[in-house]
Amino acid sequence: MNMKKLLTTTAIVAMVASSASALDLQYGNSNGGGNTLDAVEAQPKLANELDLANTPQTGIFEFLVTTNNAIPTADNIKLTVRLPAGVTFNGDVNPTTAITDGAAVAVLSKLVSVNGLDGDDNVTFLIDTATGEQSIGLRLDLSLTGATCSALGAPISIGLSTENNTPIENGGGGVNNLAPINLTNGGGTIVNLVSCGDALSFPVSDDFPNGAANDSEITLASLFQDFDSGVAGDSAATATLGTMNGAIDTTANLSLVNTGGSDPMVFGDISNLAFSVNFGNAAAFTGVTVGAVNDTGTTGNNFDFNVPNPAITWVDGAADDIIVTNDTITAIPSQSTSTSSITATFGGAGLVASKIFAGAALDSLQREGAVFGPFNWVGGANSVSRNIFRFTGFPSGTMSVDGEVEVRNSSTGVTVGPYAFTLNLVNGEGQISNNVDSGTNNSFITAVGSDFGRADLTIRLFDGTVGLNVDRLILRNNVLSAFGGPANGGNGADGVPLNTLGGYGPANQ
Repeated sequence: MNMKKLLTTTAIVAMVASSASALDLQYGNSNGGGNTLDAVEAQPKLANELDLANTPQTGIFEFLVTTNNAIPTADNIKLTVRLPAGVTFNGDVNPTTAITDGAAVAVLSKLVSVNGLDGDDNVTFLIDTATGEQSIGLRLDLSLTGATCSALGAPISIGLSTENNTPIENGGGGVNNLAPINLTNGGGTIVNLVSCGDALSFPVSDDFPNGAANDSEITLASLFQDFDSGVAGDSAATATLGTMNGAIDTTANLSLVNTGGSDPMVFGDISNLAFSVNFGNAAAFTGVTVGAVNDTGTTGNNFDFNVPNPAITWVDGAADDIIVTNDTITAIPSQSTSTSSITATFGGAGLVASKIFAGAALDSLQREGAVFGPFNWVGGANSVSRNIFRFTGFPSGTMSVDGEVEVRNSSTGVTVGPYAFTLNLVNGEGQISNNVDSGTNNSFITAVGSDFGRADLTIRLFDGTVGLNVDRLILRNNVLSAFGGPANGGNGADGVPLNTLGGYGPANQ
């Protein structure tokens, strides 16, 4: 027997039996020299707005395949590469340039054996390595052809085996028997071939969460024709509803760049922006501005924006106030406000035609008055319990007062409202109930118009009387089962458990 052949076979067996996790694939300089500007040697970040299906991104990617033990030299070694979904070879693979030296002089001869043609997603190399080598360099010309960056698959799979497909360090054997070996960005951090990010963003937010003190108020003294100038950002004629904060992420590139390179989206890539600011009743409003830009028209109760070349004003990374102006003549009802979805149209080369961003709720417009609640987990028309809210403290001569009820977290999906009702008064007292009654017991079920199941209610009375109070009474089979519990103090505020009663206390005036 040839002793040299026996020793070599023994070395291969030892390598095959080595650590299952020793085979490694990482980004890096594959040709032993310094960073080369023509190659991607670290994970690049691409913009999700790229249209890769119609304008593929192409570039040279460099990797290192390393092993825990020296690669055997007596027999040829097979190195197989399978690319992720949406990634193919850009042109036929040339083994002379695809397999490089690595950490030391590694490759004596190179032969492509399977696939590796333009548009293929896998290739197998047959390699004769130098003595003691533990690193093989890969330099691959790739084309990213998925619909968008986020549609690209992961990971790259590689395999290392003897010529007869015996795996080396868990490297599989042949293109159909590959374990996905994690790609790292040096230092052991696992990465995909590319990372993806939105180059453009348009977050919309209200000033404060709905129901907070900064919701714009419509003053009782003006007969609800003016906003309350005491609210931050508001005047009698204007109310600040929220902000839109368009921005470009300069780390999301429009082309493949190497470490330290940058090719971000620019203002000129955005050709148009379209959205609307929506109201429940816009009869009193004369216009809306976002930043320094006026609306371009109205559709029903919505103020539309259809603005070409909007980037300089709206995509500067600074929050732009959304402000509505009223005529100070027409009474303004309480209502919710919001933006529609935002459509950005692109004109830059290689980008998708357009992208839609989510709209959001803005500040609500609330008529000034006495606020009671929220009252948690109130039953609707079909509830086995009866909820009565008794209001006291009105002047004895007052016959009625208008009000609204807001319905939140309805178990049947009833919208927030608000829903208008009139509270009839006798001797300065009145009550509303979740049952349809006669006399002074006005039903808020009638106001809402449908069964809300169970919900959290906030009641607002349009009256400036100081010292108004409310009691919540819960009856079952006409027997009083619960009474009281603070409605407007700490125990009745949002965030308490839904079974907290809530119900007694002064109005939040």
